[in-house]
Amino acid sequence: MFLDVFKDLDKKQEVDDLAVWWNRQIFPSYSTAQHPQVKNSALARIQERRAQMKEASVPDSSSGNV
Repeated sequence: MFLDVFKDLDKKQEVDDLAVWWNRQIFPSYSTAQHPQVKNSALARIQERRAQMKEASVPDSSSGNV
């Protein structure tokens, strides 16, 4: 099937290059440059909250309580 090319590790670089090309055609302001995460951004707050929730949901094995 055509979409199997996206799963083929031998074609990964070709697929990545195609995705970048496509994004630049469809989204002219698309950039592959990584932007540093702003400390107080909405994304940073969401990630922090998610990490806190994940940490709270992990049972403490050192206390013997499960």
